[in-house]
Amino acid sequence: MGDPGDFGRGPGGEQAGEGRGTRLVERLEREIAGAGPEAAEAALRSLLEGPTLPDFLAEVTAYRRRAFPATVKQVRRVEIQDEAAKQRIGEIPISTLGDQALGALENASSRLPRVVRLSAESAVKQVINHPDLTTGDYRRLPEVIRSGRMFREPDGRHLAFFLEIDPRHSYKAVVKRTSNDEVFLTTFQKIGNSDVPRAERRSLKKSRRGPPDSRGSRPAPRHDPAAHGGASPPAEAGTPA
Repeated sequence: MGDPGDFGRGPGGEQAGEGRGTRLVERLEREIAGAGPEAAEAALRSLLEGPTLPDFLAEVTAYRRRAFPATVKQVRRVEIQDEAAKQRIGEIPISTLGDQALGALENASSRLPRVVRLSAESAVKQVINHPDLTTGDYRRLPEVIRSGRMFREPDGRHLAFFLEIDPRHSYKAVVKRTSNDEVFLTTFQKIGNSDVPRAERRSLKKSRRGPPDSRGSRPAPRHDPAAHGGASPPAEAGTPA
């Protein structure tokens, strides 16, 4: 494994952009193939503890402030139409999947990667819907996905994870396998412990959804970008970009 301090930096030291996310995912996959999941977990922890994650979230927050009115507090889907902004934000690996989670994903091909990505569009949705989450919370996502109670939703493509934080609160994370065999985080939030049993039942009872597109999302109705600051209005919860 390379120097942890340089993990996430490209040849020119850049910290932002779609290419950065691709390089980080590929590097983690090489760690898994070469040294195993434990080495990849160590590399991921090093990445998330460094500057890459806060830089990514800062780019996401800056876009949210530019593209959405201050009155927007809840969205169900985000579509970044500004390609320059989308490229600048990019995506980031946020967790890896264990053997049990890989086996639970229905019809997953043998080439399914273990790395869970957070896309620019899902990240923007996150900062709008769950502004209470901090960088420290996102740094705990590998723990949530590796150690939380797991539930496979009926469509076979979504996995929900629940991990207790304290006597009053738990994390809930949902990941989705797309039709081109990538795995994205679609939802991350804090919920009350009293709400966990109901959330678990909902995960088990969700009806089968329509076929995903190449990135796992369902087409949203057309809209006037000016009315939403260049982003899509509510459409479908948990849509990976």
